[in-house]
Amino acid sequence: MGYFSTSQANGVEASKKKLVLIMDEVDGMSAGDRGGVGALAAVCKKSQVPMILICNDRKLPKMKPFDFVTFDLAFRRPTTDQIRSRIMTIAFRENLKLPPNVVNALIEGSGADIRQVVNMISSAKLDAQTMSFEDGKDMSKAWEKHIVLKPWDMVTKILGGGLFNPASKSSLNDKQELYFNDHEFAPLMLQENYLGTNPQRTNKYNDNPKLKKLALLDFVAKAADSISDGDLVDRMIHGSQQQWSLMPTHAMLAFVRPASFIYGSLAGHGQTRFTAWLGKNSNQNKLLRMVKEVQGHMRLRVSADRHEIRQTYLPLLYEQLIKRLKVEGKEAVPEVIELMDSYFLTKDDWEAIHELGVGQADWEKPENKIETQAKSTFTRLYNQQSHPMPFMKASQVLAPKRAPAKERPDIEEALEESADEAGDAAENAAAEAKEEEDLDLSKDKYVKQPKKRKADAAAGKAAASKKKKTAAASKDEEEEEEDDEEEKPKKGKGKAAVKGKGKAKK
Repeated sequence: MGYFSTSQANGVEASKKKLVLIMDEVDGMSAGDRGGVGALAAVCKKSQVPMILICNDRKLPKMKPFDFVTFDLAFRRPTTDQIRSRIMTIAFRENLKLPPNVVNALIEGSGADIRQVVNMISSAKLDAQTMSFEDGKDMSKAWEKHIVLKPWDMVTKILGGGLFNPASKSSLNDKQELYFNDHEFAPLMLQENYLGTNPQRTNKYNDNPKLKKLALLDFVAKAADSISDGDLVDRMIHGSQQQWSLMPTHAMLAFVRPASFIYGSLAGHGQTRFTAWLGKNSNQNKLLRMVKEVQGHMRLRVSADRHEIRQTYLPLLYEQLIKRLKVEGKEAVPEVIELMDSYFLTKDDWEAIHELGVGQADWEKPENKIETQAKSTFTRLYNQQSHPMPFMKASQVLAPKRAPAKERPDIEEALEESADEAGDAAENAAAEAKEEEDLDLSKDKYVKQPKKRKADAAAGKAAASKKKKTAAASKDEEEEEEDDEEEKPKKGKGKAAVKGKGKAKK
């Protein structure tokens, strides 16, 4: 209330009512700001200032809050005639001579973007006063603006018939380029909508309705065969082979060639539908997972693969578990639970069997709905009882481990290992000694040692001198003993000499 007003009592001033609030890119608000669209819609209800909200895609679900508070004004791309008249007016005022075919080439090359056409003729005016058709075509090619089309626009353009018209100048490469705008959705969108056209190639049989229907069936069959061939190529691209070089071939077989058979008018067939394959594929994966779970639980009792379970066992189980509960009611609940326990089926498996019914057993049909009383009784009794588990614990299944056989050691390896162990022990001892030395704080220069007392110092000196005297005395004794040992041989020698002389005298 009062966007620029200073006081709420007086309302908005007359001069400030001429202001307008413009909000651009409204459809991008909820990308990082949750609740922004709802808050802005609430402001639109209260504000007395005009507001203009601009968005690119009005059909998004998140734009629904604006449906009841705003006036929807759609802007469409201007036609070629509208742009041509405006460009010719600008060229006349600027004294620039542009033939109509040149203007058409510029408009077609820019994708009917009037701003780009104005920029192109502004650049051309700087160099010359005229422009030829070839110059305009070259300039359009150089200034070509690549626009990524959405899936709906792609399928509408390829099936509309304009590209396959004999008067159209689009080449085969131009048709193929549509596929590469979104190569994942293009074939899916075509497969969803190729039956919703009125083929232009059957118009020559308008006089004979019977022949027209036969021609229509013929063209539809050819388109379906081409789509099937495209699926084979797609398997080679996205499968284990990863043949990405086949993308142009896939574009031709799955997108361009089917459209060449059934292109025509899309009027009267409703709007373009989004591909339903994504939802069907997701539902198929869900049902496959259900069958695998049922087969995994029943494998302790049944030796059948997944396909056999689906085709043979599930129809019989549906009759005994689902249909019997529907017909007999809560009286059949104990026998149903007993049958489920015998096959190790759980409550989720029961619901899966119900959902997997097809044909007359389709669970979405009203006649196949189970009464609420019977279903609640079944759920209550099932939850009260204990049921066998479909698998045993791993400790009971695995065999006890055997003690490994002792191998005789090799003598050479044992010697090498002992030598390595001795070397490792020496290294460990050296490392421990080094650690102790590093931890010895007495060698640290920053640690001050306590000063010795005088009495301790005198006692230390006396002990040192006494030690020196003892060492000197022991040294003298050792020298005397050495002298005695040297003199003993000399005395022995002298006695022998005297005896020898005496014998000689005798």
